[in-house]
Amino acid sequence: MFPNAITSRLPTLLLALLLVLLPLAIFAKTAQEVWSEGGFSFDVPTLLFIHRFATPALDRVMVFITTVAGLSSLPFITLAVCTLFWFRRHHRWAVFILLAVAGSGALMLTIKVLFRRVRPHLWISPAPETDYGFPSGHSITTISFFLALVLLAWPTRYR
Repeated sequence: MFPNAITSRLPTLLLALLLVLLPLAIFAKTAQEVWSEGGFSFDVPTLLFIHRFATPALDRVMVFITTVAGLSSLPFITLAVCTLFWFRRHHRWAVFILLAVAGSGALMLTIKVLFRRVRPHLWISPAPETDYGFPSGHSITTISFFLALVLLAWPTRYR
């Protein structure tokens, strides 16, 4: 029924499909909970638990990590990596990284507008955010960047 080339790769193709569908299913379940219930039952208790350890010094460290070393610097890091790949004649790699990060950013912004989940405000934040709280832009873009790098570094002919 299937050509031999497909049947010999079937386990690899099924694994790849699973690795795509599993995170998608987890995100879909999470999104469904945010959509129908407005959030998670563990949001407030988790935030209150974390806030117990807050100090002005730790606040400054976290603000630095999430702003300067986080989302605001990721476009520059992405462009630097793309430039490095481009000048080393890995044009496809450069385009892949750029599309992965830019595409995930565009997808994240679209989902934020669709869900319009307001961030929980339990105290005055040392780094106030003005956009919506779901999905996490820090998480999506950082994971997309590093996952793209892992996929490019993976020594396989299917890359």
